Amino acid sequence: EVFLDHTTLSSLAQYLQGMLPAASPLSGDAVPTAHEHSSTRPVSAPSGAADSALEPVSFAPLEYASRACCRSFAADPVPLRSLSRLLGLLKQETVSGEPKYLYPSAGGLNAVQTYVYVKAGRVEAVPAGMYYYHPATHELMAVGEGVIPQEIMHPANRPVFEKAGFCIFFIAQLAALRPVYDCLSPALALLDAGYMQQLLVSRQHTAGLA
Repeated sequence: EVFLDHTTLSSLAQYLQGMLPAASPLSGDAVPTAHEHSSTRPVSAPSGAADSALEPVSFAPLEYASRACCRSFAADPVPLRSLSRLLGLLKQETVSGEPKYLYPSAGGLNAVQTYVYVKAGRVEAVPAGMYYYHPATHELMAVGEGVIPQEIMHPANRPVFEKAGFCIFFIAQLAALRPVYDCLSPALALLDAGYMQQLLVSRQHTAGLA
């Protein structure tokens, strides 16, 4: 619905910029480090409660390195094969006569759509513009031309966007969720987008992009 209402990239950019909360640019010194937050500490524990040790486990360093977010990119065009393999993680397959995906979705509705913005000359054999990724046909469908300004991004992400050859947007179709989940629809759409993002990040190395 968003792309139907905003048929040009400039109109879309204005819409996305209007959705951003006010934020101040972050300096390198302002980024919190792992030891500065309490996400690894319990909020509270009952008096006298006993801890329970788990069996030790370990993973190869590659398991961590291959799942890290990339913030620097090669200047060469992204090979079409790499982009195809990455987006292919989101494609629909038929398994035992049923449509299936590699990620879970609320009610199996798959109401979060994928759009890809490609910069000029940055992806092999793909012209610049905005595309809808069709999961059933595994193709990029052109939906707009032009340039998306970096101002639509959060200030902390603008340097990353400037260097990237393409950018993926997840757009929720809440109209597909509301008849079933009503007021829970935005939260469930956010979970769906998180599943999709984590799938791409965790498998990016298989596409040659990490």
